[in-house]
Amino acid sequence: MWIKAALLILFAFGGGVATAGGYFAIIATVGVITRFAQYTHTAGKIRLYELMVICGAALGNIAFVFMPPLAFPAWIMVPAVLFMGVFTGCFLVSLAEALKGIPIFVRRARLTTGLCLIIVFFALGKGLGGLFYFLADLASKG
Repeated sequence: MWIKAALLILFAFGGGVATAGGYFAIIATVGVITRFAQYTHTAGKIRLYELMVICGAALGNIAFVFMPPLAFPAWIMVPAVLFMGVFTGCFLVSLAEALKGIPIFVRRARLTTGLCLIIVFFALGKGLGGLFYFLADLASKG
């Protein structure tokens, strides 16, 4: 019984580490934080910006996992949601600009075969992961 719990903890922790690593790798690759620092002329505070993104992601995960009953007044929620929307919008614009570089990378890396398989397996992994998530949720309720 304890082996099953230990394996569950190990796989959950490993999945969390992989997900967090991917999240921060995308943010670093896209360059959202450096772009904010460039536009605001605050390049010396990049470490602070990165720390704030990490703390925000960690607090968001804690709130998602433990779901504490928090109630904030509207004067706190409205600016918070506005900042979240601005960050999401900037992230998506930066991601779109970064995606323009993928065809250049494919040509320079001479990746002529296998690109379709990579995309198919990404899509299959995403689809199967979502299916497993929803089926496991339905099984726990039923």
